[in-house]
Amino acid sequence: MNFFKRPLTEAEQAQRRARKELERLAKTQRKFDAMAEKAQKAQRKQQQQSIARSEKEAQRQAKQEQQAASKAMKEAKKASKQRGRLARHAAKLRGHRRDRPVSCSATASASDVAGTEMSRPLAKRAHCAVCGKKFGPALHRRRHHCRQCRESCCLQCTSQTRHVIPQTGRTTRQKVCVVCDTLIFTARTSTTATTTNTMTTAAIAAAPVVREPAEAIVALAAAHRRASIGRRPRSAPLPRTSGVAVAVPCPRGPRARSSQSSSRWKLSMRAGLRKKKRRAEQLRNGDMDHSLQVEKHALFMGPAISVQPQTRMAPPAPMREQGRDAIAGGRKWMCMKKKELELERQRRKERGRWIVEQNGSVVFDKPAPTSVRSKYGRYRAIVPVGIAYFGRSLYFK
Repeated sequence: MNFFKRPLTEAEQAQRRARKELERLAKTQRKFDAMAEKAQKAQRKQQQQSIARSEKEAQRQAKQEQQAASKAMKEAKKASKQRGRLARHAAKLRGHRRDRPVSCSATASASDVAGTEMSRPLAKRAHCAVCGKKFGPALHRRRHHCRQCRESCCLQCTSQTRHVIPQTGRTTRQKVCVVCDTLIFTARTSTTATTTNTMTTAAIAAAPVVREPAEAIVALAAAHRRASIGRRPRSAPLPRTSGVAVAVPCPRGPRARSSQSSSRWKLSMRAGLRKKKRRAEQLRNGDMDHSLQVEKHALFMGPAISVQPQTRMAPPAPMREQGRDAIAGGRKWMCMKKKELELERQRRKERGRWIVEQNGSVVFDKPAPTSVRSKYGRYRAIVPVGIAYFGRSLYFK
């Protein structure tokens, strides 16, 4: 066994130094190789990321181009459909105008006013041309157009009566405003009635168009005055006739029919009679409640007291006797109530006496531990401890 290490020779030391140097060089080379490989990996990763980013951008651009192309195609289809719809509507209107029969008067009126009425478009005002109120979304504030003067008006200023307007070339009745209805068509009707249809169509077409609401009001008042003068009032007497029998027809209307049926209900609708009727119903309900209370009393309180049966009140009398019957019924009810109270008082006294007899003897001069109290007397008795009688019930203290 060697206790001492043998010293190395010069050759061995040189060999060891060469081996360490080679190991150091190999380690440095491996380190540089790892760093180069890591740099190459990072470069490859950056290249892959840039390639993916460019591909994604290309896909996004292609998608946007496709969406724009589809949107343009939809817009083109929509515009084509709209043009086709408008073309069909125009062709339909042309066919209707071509196939519609036009009368000679309408043709003459249209030829007279050519370039004035037919060429004027419908007015689109923000306010009504008659009342001056602003149009809105409400039903009575929506915009309407008069086919005679072609002005904008609201529903309240539109006449309920429609008329045939020759200027439009149509045979159907169309809506007009109240001013045109009053100043043109009402005047035409009255003039035609007085002249027995002597006015021609050209004169009707040449009637002036007035657009003043004040004139319309004046014309309406004049027409109402003429109608009231020509119509005999209901209360005016008939003119006398000499030797001629005049047959007066019986008025047949809603007022004449309803007079007989409504006269039967006038009496019951008066305030006083209704009040009396309500009072009779209250008395009848009170009678029923009292009978129910008597039955409950007899059922729960035992047969110690026999209550006389309550006679049922007669049904309500006619309205002319309602007052006397109500007073008599009230007095009768008060008498019965007094009898019931007297019976109840007697029964309480008997119940107190019975309790005293059952539980002890009556002692009037010495106070007892407990006492029997009643509304109508005080009885001191020797009774079991803890029992006391108050009114109708027994309570345990």
